[in-house]
Amino acid sequence: MPGFWRFARDVHTGGQAFAGLASRAVGAPDDPSTEILPAAEPAEVTPAPTLIGRSLGKFTVVEKLGRGGSGEVFRAEQAQLGRSAVIKVLRHEVANAPNRVERFLREAKLASRLDHPYAAHVYAFGAEPDGVLGIAMEHVRGMTLDELVARRGAMPASVFGPLFARLCECVH
Repeated sequence: MPGFWRFARDVHTGGQAFAGLASRAVGAPDDPSTEILPAAEPAEVTPAPTLIGRSLGKFTVVEKLGRGGSGEVFRAEQAQLGRSAVIKVLRHEVANAPNRVERFLREAKLASRLDHPYAAHVYAFGAEPDGVLGIAMEHVRGMTLDELVARRGAMPASVFGPLFARLCECVH
């Protein structure tokens, strides 16, 4: 396992192991001979195996928290340090689409550079031998923005303005 998960500090040095995986999967972006072809229509999409109970690096997946356009988010435990984390995993059925692995790598790099009290910290990222790609990060407890809006309705400008200003501080 140690060879497949790199700590977030490796992202700052280029994340060579992960970058190599990305270029093998989608071709080197600066190579003029690389041709990005449209995604083939899958004959049949096989469901991804469940990750609950599985170890990804030094993290054990505990439960699924959500799903987005290209990823799924799981709560995990890092027993060695006694902490909870979340792992965003590139979904099985989109991993072969053009540029998806490269975009996932770029997301890991950008997220690892955020160093602000309002930003979740990246703990690790990597690839498992079977091709599962993941970004492990700080598990921030609390209400999501969607939950807040659903519970309280639209935010007045006097509340939204300061919140938005704090969010902008994270990416400045």
